[in-house]
Amino acid sequence: MPHVLVVDDTEVVRAVLNDMLTALGCTVDTFSSGEAVLDHVAGGSEFDFIMMDCQMPHMDGLETTRRLVQDDTSRGIKVVAISAHATDADRLEQQEAGMTEHLSKPFGLRELQALLSRMG
Repeated sequence: MPHVLVVDDTEVVRAVLNDMLTALGCTVDTFSSGEAVLDHVAGGSEFDFIMMDCQMPHMDGLETTRRLVQDDTSRGIKVVAISAHATDADRLEQQEAGMTEHLSKPFGLRELQALLSRMG
């Protein structure tokens, strides 16, 4: 099963996602900021994809993704936007930053399971 990095500044969201992903058989590491996940990835962490909140203080998910994609030399990092902002303009901005998928908040186990299937 996939190893997923969850990045969200809200502790409750991280805990709920951790529980949901674990229930679906995933291994999960959680981070409260873009800076923390950048450091983790730079250290050579192995993972399948990242679920990234778009709205975080200091460094938002879009900027974090831009930096991950820019620094990615061979892994083909996949980043899923998790956001309540789901307009066409929001999704375009997420794609331009390098996010490959979008999961609208709030979401349930069914939507998360469908995402895992798409992420393969």
